[in-house]
Amino acid sequence: MNAMQPRTLGILLTLLVLVHTLHLVRSNRLSAHLAISWVVTEVAFLTLCIFDWPLALVRSVFGAGNTLVGALFLGVAWMAFLMLDSLTRISALTTKLKEVNQELALLRECVDRKQADGPRDP
Repeated sequence: MNAMQPRTLGILLTLLVLVHTLHLVRSNRLSAHLAISWVVTEVAFLTLCIFDWPLALVRSVFGAGNTLVGALFLGVAWMAFLMLDSLTRISALTTKLKEVNQELALLRECVDRKQADGPRDP
């Protein structure tokens, strides 16, 4: 297997993920402000796959024998950061949704009580 095959596979897979992310944004299944960090990451992976200078930078940090491992480590660490960020947002929204549902239940109870009392004649 020559060096071009893994690079080509990396480019194709990253483009596929990028196109899918953009499709999710266009179909309103993923909000644009949440997708920005994912799109930036996908473009960074494309840059890593297309150009030689990012790999040279990784090679200088991790050593020549560990270039692929270093790039993979950096990618996995960044993806873990993105997932933790998404989980934090989901947790905050879950808490807000619970509070809104509790407030709605109290308001419904209040409306039901007023309707049960009926109209009062002054």
